[in-house]
Amino acid sequence: GALFSSQGPAGSDVKNTGIKQIRSLEPNGEMLVTSIQGDVTGYRWFKREN
Repeated sequence: GALFSSQGPAGSDVKNTGIKQIRSLEPNGEMLVTSIQGDVTGYRWFKREN
């Protein structure tokens, strides 16, 4: 399945919900997604499966 339901430039507000998402690919192949809404910041890790 697809990892993202919507794609946009890094740091963009894709769905106009006030949530900023910043995606960064780590050197070990993992991806870190940082979601920022106001003063709340959340992190999600995605591990790459071979």
